[in-house]
Amino acid sequence: MVNEIASGRRAATIPDVVNMMTALDREWTDRDGLWWFNRLYLRVTLSVLDAVATTKYRDPTFLEQLDVVFANLYFDAVAKGNANPRAANVDTVAVAYGFVRIDIKAN
Repeated sequence: MVNEIASGRRAATIPDVVNMMTALDREWTDRDGLWWFNRLYLRVTLSVLDAVATTKYRDPTFLEQLDVVFANLYFDAVAKGNANPRAANVDTVAVAYGFVRIDIKAN
């Protein structure tokens, strides 16, 4: 999935976002800090999907668009890190969110 995102794949719906995040979850390991961020973001996105489906919000269309726009910013950051994994002397700099990909070392 990282390669597909780096090649320009974009999400158009929340189910697209969920599918892409789920694929990333399978590619990375729990020793990678970005895996943990992705997992948390996936849980939030699943909650948004549920909220949109059950119309808990006044404007579910806006909420879906907002979720997709921010997810694509996240995917852009993933792509940027994939293109230059040693940027700024860290494994990945995810510019759109300002988080850093790290490897979690075992004790």
